[in-house]
Amino acid sequence: MKTLFTIGNLHIPFFGIMIAIGITVGYFLIRYEAKRKGIDAEKISDLFFGGIVGGLIGGRLGYILFYNFNFYITNPIEILKVYNGGLAIHGSIIGGTIAVLIFIKKNNLKVFEVADIVTPALILGQAIGRVGCDVYGKVMTVPRFWGIPINGEIYHPAQVYEFVLNYLLFMVLWIKRDKIKYQGQLFGYYLIGFGFIRSFVELFRENPTVFGFLSVSHVLSIFIILAGIIWIKIMKYKSVSTQHIHSGSNTLFVALKVVFLMLISIALYYVVQLNF
Repeated sequence: MKTLFTIGNLHIPFFGIMIAIGITVGYFLIRYEAKRKGIDAEKISDLFFGGIVGGLIGGRLGYILFYNFNFYITNPIEILKVYNGGLAIHGSIIGGTIAVLIFIKKNNLKVFEVADIVTPALILGQAIGRVGCDVYGKVMTVPRFWGIPINGEIYHPAQVYEFVLNYLLFMVLWIKRDKIKYQGQLFGYYLIGFGFIRSFVELFRENPTVFGFLSVSHVLSIFIILAGIIWIKIMKYKSVSTQHIHSGSNTLFVALKVVFLMLISIALYYVVQLNF
């Protein structure tokens, strides 16, 4: 991982800083949405941190199980060395979701309502965190100016493809949040949208394949898309209508802010990747 600076023997990685920023932004966004919808912000805050812990555990287990199982079985002590990298986003989503569901049940909250509150923060946090990732994609067959040079070859900046698409999905969900027809709809859109995003980005990455060009990540993404479709079908069947609370946000203004954030992220990514 790229180290931005060192304090004594402590190396501060770019990835860790961006994940911390993503978590912080997500926290305040969730509190904002909870207050806007009249939900106990303190309970939502506790739920958020429980989801973060579940996401980290799920991400680590997902990486171990799906991407490097043989290595960790023969080197179990390496499982604890998270600072060396090794988190799978699909595992994080599953682990975080399980943790949140447990918390919701213990605190008598409404699953579908909470799901829509956390959804925009979830994808925005993912976008910001991905800016710090330095797991590159495949070598470009035709070098492009946006590629990352490593040892004389030009690699696809798969992280850029993913966080740009994540920002766009956040923009759509943020604008859509006042227009949903039933509770839980926004979360279903997130699952489907992210599944397609990850499937697309995976075309530019090197991961173990299971069938033809389909990688492990492709298969996991397909399951997430199917889960999103099933979730939406269930929500429509239950028909829990929403009480529209208009935020007063201008669509064009929101789009401009997201594009600005996207451009800042791209600039930050290349400055760090090309100079550290």
